[in-house]
Amino acid sequence: MRDDCIFVVLLSFTLLASVSFFHGFYLMMEYTRRFLATLLLVATTAIMLTGCFSSQPTRGSLSGAMSKASDNNTGSREVAPPPPSERTHVEPITVHRHEHYHRHRFIDDPPRTDTTLVVMDTEVVYDTVYVSDSTAQPHQDTTHIASANIVQPSTAEHELFAPPSPKGWFELSGGSGLLDQQTYYGLSSGKLAIAVDVQDRVRFGLELWGGWSPIQKTDTLSRSIDGVTLLGAALRLDWYATPPYTFLGLYFFAGAGVDFMLWSYKNPIISQGSSISSDALSGLDLFVGAGINIVQTKNFQLGFEVRPGFAVWIGQTSEGFDNNVFDPLLYVKFGPELNISF
Repeated sequence: MRDDCIFVVLLSFTLLASVSFFHGFYLMMEYTRRFLATLLLVATTAIMLTGCFSSQPTRGSLSGAMSKASDNNTGSREVAPPPPSERTHVEPITVHRHEHYHRHRFIDDPPRTDTTLVVMDTEVVYDTVYVSDSTAQPHQDTTHIASANIVQPSTAEHELFAPPSPKGWFELSGGSGLLDQQTYYGLSSGKLAIAVDVQDRVRFGLELWGGWSPIQKTDTLSRSIDGVTLLGAALRLDWYATPPYTFLGLYFFAGAGVDFMLWSYKNPIISQGSSISSDALSGLDLFVGAGINIVQTKNFQLGFEVRPGFAVWIGQTSEGFDNNVFDPLLYVKFGPELNISF
């Protein structure tokens, strides 16, 4: 009951933070359009990647595989193949070859009409300035063409007015998390990221993260697997509501990416003559969040952030089982965040 209250409080705080975050998005529409286009590209790539995992014929349901790997199963570990109606069936295609012979009659090409390309003469008129010259001979004009002097800016002026180069950041974070399903017993995760300041208060980055979530001992799934390993990669956009070099900093963020969930069976199973000891699922991840920097200097930031998100699993497992065990997942991650510029 206590975990549920914490989950509701953190989710409410994040919803309020999201309102301010999208308000910041409204103020920087140019980068928003680029970010949404990038997210669309990430989603398309993720769907293509998940399609690679589910391109093989099905081996049956994942729940059947879990029951065979369970410690309670004292019988055979072989997973029964799916009924013929569920298997991939390709109808044979019969190609009939017909040979036809046609008599072709060649007709002389019609006469072509010659096309004459007419190039019109063009006249270029240059502006000239006539300057009287006292040394010129009688009845003789001297013509001078006026030219404009191009003044090159000095190096100091160029450095003064040139836009600042983007600053890069190396980010490291870790912490715990809550999940909305009773099957899992919390979440421990860590993250590495590289980000760049694209504006004074806008930061864009690529992050890689991993985590571990054990299975509740009271859940029947714990007799088949001990827990799941979560891996992911995502693009993230941060918007800072405060100036970058104040002592305290408030920021909001959103992102999207791909997730992979891996597990090992307690007892290897057999399917269609193959021994299987582990499996995996892939999916899409969407998240928003907010954070506060307790210490914020020019090249160093230390703070705490809260990150709720939603993960949905797509297609079959990597071994070809139809997923009917793992539902879409709501989560909240929270933990410290360390940023160092480079």
